[in-house]
Amino acid sequence: MDGAGGRSVARRVAGSRPTSASARRNRGSVFEAPIQALLAFTRTQEFARRVETLGGYDVSGIGSIRWNG
Repeated sequence: MDGAGGRSVARRVAGSRPTSASARRNRGSVFEAPIQALLAFTRTQEFARRVETLGGYDVSGIGSIRWNG
């Protein structure tokens, strides 16, 4: 999409990004039990088998910290 419509969509998407203050405040949520349970499941053989059936996904680095700013 280009033109005014594309710019409108881009502004809405950019406006929905968290601010750095809210991102810092929400970083602690990764240590809550539901998120930890999800991350634990992503490290199981069952998860790896399910993902393999979908094809095309590489989950070898799932749960790794990519940026800690």
